[in-house]
Amino acid sequence: DKDGSGELSVQEICHLLEDLGAIPRSIQEQEELAALIHSVDEDGSGFIEFNEFQVLLQRIEERLKSNKFQEEVEHGLRAGYTESQLYDLRYVFDALDADGSANLGINEVKHCLTMLGSKVPVDMLEATFEALDEDGSGELDFL
Repeated sequence: DKDGSGELSVQEICHLLEDLGAIPRSIQEQEELAALIHSVDEDGSGFIEFNEFQVLLQRIEERLKSNKFQEEVEHGLRAGYTESQLYDLRYVFDALDADGSANLGINEVKHCLTMLGSKVPVDMLEATFEALDEDGSGELDFL
């Protein structure tokens, strides 16, 4: 709320989304965002008040999760998994993600191996983990 009005304009919302790296990339996404903003603007003022903003954030988060899930399904299907197998893998991945970061750190993987009673040498685990960590973040993503 750069102007201190107590409400957000569409322009302010667009700047916020830009800062979050969630800019609509296509005309369809832009139209969906405009419809979403319009749908939460309960009083039709053209501005988003705090309670409307909370609803907007929830809907954007739901949409982002849905898009991510669809991306995971498409990627998994191309890799030869069924949608049911992907659901099961995602469930296990999330269960192992003790810190809720949406990634697995090496300690979470070590804990999993300990739970399974697997005795993998530390150097082998570290080398395998490093090889799977494609982006070098020190964590494994689901995809």
